[in-house]
Amino acid sequence: MGDILGIGVTHYPGLIQPDRQMAGLLDRTLKSEQVPEELKDPARWPEPMRKEWADPVTAAAEHRKRLVAGFRKCREALDAFNPDVVLIWGDDQYENFREDGVPSFCVFALDGINSKP
Repeated sequence: MGDILGIGVTHYPGLIQPDRQMAGLLDRTLKSEQVPEELKDPARWPEPMRKEWADPVTAAAEHRKRLVAGFRKCREALDAFNPDVVLIWGDDQYENFREDGVPSFCVFALDGINSKP
């Protein structure tokens, strides 16, 4: 019987964005009609959140640093495991399917992929 290693990582915010653009997430969130007005007031936020978001660009840089460190840790674990096969699960986000034909499960198989951000 083979061994299985499970690793879960985020795919957002995109690391391709510069820190200033990543920091804009706060502005976009605070302007969203989906966020209740009372939650948009920084005075109502927990102290650690107020401290972190006092300088959104610095917060984005720190987030990027932690995110990259986490990705590297996952990669080290994957390399140490030395798998024969890697399966990657991801959400489709309208790249291949729409409401009129969303399968419960889909396998998208490739021998390899070239990716250029």
